[in-house]
Amino acid sequence: MAISVMVGDNVFPLGSAQFVHCFFSTISFYCEPDGMGTRLTNLTGTLCEGELPWRQSGQALLELKYAHAALMTRQATELIWDVDNLQAAPPWDRNDISPKRASLGHYFTTAEGVTLYHCFSRALHLSVQQKIPVWLLS
Repeated sequence: MAISVMVGDNVFPLGSAQFVHCFFSTISFYCEPDGMGTRLTNLTGTLCEGELPWRQSGQALLELKYAHAALMTRQATELIWDVDNLQAAPPWDRNDISPKRASLGHYFTTAEGVTLYHCFSRALHLSVQQKIPVWLLS
């Protein structure tokens, strides 16, 4: 099942539900020592539940920037597939990674080659500008 982030008429395809969960799991593991949604409450808490009110989008954007900076310091092989099951592994070889994706900050890309960071950043900016919520849709 594919997941997209949507703001008004703007839809940004992200990837499979497992891949998007991996994105949030990796962020949570490296940025939230007390668990998902405990520090980045708008990004890995409210937005992960499916809808982020526009009034929280500015704070979520700051959280996204913080998470992206943290992921840029990590190698792509440090991927967390599922924060709730750290033994779980992705269905591909972690060592077979393109040099373009050397860090976790560049690892998460759509089928079109756009980073999930860019998709979420664009959606959150639009939400603030247009004063409409951000949705995660399947």
